[in-house]
Amino acid sequence: MSGKTKRKYEAEIQRFNKSIKKPLDTIKSVLPYNYTYSDILSLFKELYPYEWDIITKRYEYFVSKDNHLRSVKKKKRYKPTEPNSYLRELPKVKHMLSEGQKKLHKNNFSEESRIEKIEELQTVVTNRMLRINKKVKKSTYRLQEVEPLYLDIFIEAYHQKSVTLEDKMEIVKELQKYECRKSTIFFSKTKR
Repeated sequence: MSGKTKRKYEAEIQRFNKSIKKPLDTIKSVLPYNYTYSDILSLFKELYPYEWDIITKRYEYFVSKDNHLRSVKKKKRYKPTEPNSYLRELPKVKHMLSEGQKKLHKNNFSEESRIEKIEELQTVVTNRMLRINKKVKKSTYRLQEVEPLYLDIFIEAYHQKSVTLEDKMEIVKELQKYECRKSTIFFSKTKR
């Protein structure tokens, strides 16, 4: 991986890892008496479905980038970790699974408190997901959910060397009208 690309990729991973720390701290307070990694994983998926979806989509995105590199006879660059393993390899999760933390958790464990916190968290998660879904619905209200045949032509035209900045702006305006896989990939590539 080249220096600039590697730094961008590693910086993105570090930012994302930091964003996962707070949800893991929350999960730590609702773990059962004898917990394992599978308990952490299931609670994370249940209480933070939006973040879990981001983890899986990031994995799929970087796998597709590696597959593209392999198809043009280049070495894999990103080598993303599968989502289940990714979560396990986070320093915060490793810390939570250490013997000292498990012992501390057992000493401070209260089943009544755990049940109360789970109920609180489930209402918070429900409200949070409603807000997220409302924002997504609002932002995609006027989008067409079809993939027009000429979308490839616009994307190819955008990447031609002879295209002016004004032409690129027109192409971006046109692509913003459609919510489909190709436009999503196009915008995720161009924003970086």
